[in-house]
Amino acid sequence: MGNKSIYLLDTMVILSGFYRAHNRKFITTSKVRNEVWHRNPSKIDILLVTNQLEILDPEPQYVKKAITHSRTLGEEGKLSDSDISLIALAMQLRDSNKEVIVFTDDYSIQNVLKSLGIVYKPITSLGIRKMFKWKYVCVACKSSFSRKVEICPKCGSKIVRLPEEIKNH
Repeated sequence: MGNKSIYLLDTMVILSGFYRAHNRKFITTSKVRNEVWHRNPSKIDILLVTNQLEILDPEPQYVKKAITHSRTLGEEGKLSDSDISLIALAMQLRDSNKEVIVFTDDYSIQNVLKSLGIVYKPITSLGIRKMFKWKYVCVACKSSFSRKVEICPKCGSKIVRLPEEIKNH
């Protein structure tokens, strides 16, 4: 990890206490901050009081880009608003020629970041090994959908989420 890198943290990484082992400044979004605060206020308070955490929010056009890109991978139903805000901020910082590293154990976040060419580092997991585009398939009639659908509009049966490996990435 280079000295010029910008380190972004997701909710679970903050909750894990990962930051305690590192004497550096981290960045997250207000949506992540709020999500952590509702689960464990002291984790955010410690980071803010010690000046280890800066809160930055992505510009709206990057949030839209993050949502659109997540949908193309079939990740829209798996990512929270805070996840999308973190991905959007990573995109924005990357586009302003910053070296960004996102610390996350969330496989859906990792999948989106990997497809965007943004570096991520898992904390407690090995991280994803392959990149996937998810599709939604009816268990009965086998109709396929690119976006999340709860019930098949053709036959009324349950829809399941299945991975399609993306090669050459």
